[in-house]
Amino acid sequence: MMAGMKQRLLRWTFALIAIVVLASPALARQDQEHEIYDARLEGYADSRNVTLEGGSMGLTWFFFVVLGGVALIAMFKDARRSHLD
Repeated sequence: MMAGMKQRLLRWTFALIAIVVLASPALARQDQEHEIYDARLEGYADSRNVTLEGGSMGLTWFFFVVLGGVALIAMFKDARRSHLD
């Protein structure tokens, strides 16, 4: 009789854990319905709708290429070279 009770309790425990695990992503989800606030536009006196235009990514890519070049130079440095060269 105790074995049956123990199995029933174990089943209920696993069922409760499964419900909590499956429901947690839905409970953790937050709605993004609020207005996006940009501090750079605060206090703008014009009554029309003001937006910021996206900038170019060219400078970012140039920085990544330069950084990659520095990394490649460091990779191919000869470890046996003396600092007295």
